Amino acid sequence: MGLDLLAKYPEHQVMLVSGEKCMQMTNEELNGDAVAVTWVGGDSAIAYTDWTPLFKRKVNYCSDADETGVNAMRKIFDLIEKSGTGVSADV
Repeated sequence: MGLDLLAKYPEHQVMLVSGEKCMQMTNEELNGDAVAVTWVGGDSAIAYTDWTPLFKRKVNYCSDADETGVNAMRKIFDLIEKSGTGVSADV
């Protein structure tokens, strides 16, 4: 979710967050200085998401504060960074 924002702001830094509500609130707080995106299906659905729109983007990874959230974000980080196209990371 948030592909429209990635397309609209191709040079903006990205904050990858968990959940639509968090994405909406984060985008309100960022006020256009960066874009927040998320994925559909929660922590157990990361393998079913196309992460290529985040390749070659500066991404900050902001997980939920529970074990499943942290583990999911680490897996996403690995998927993007191991592709050889990730350019930055804060997990």
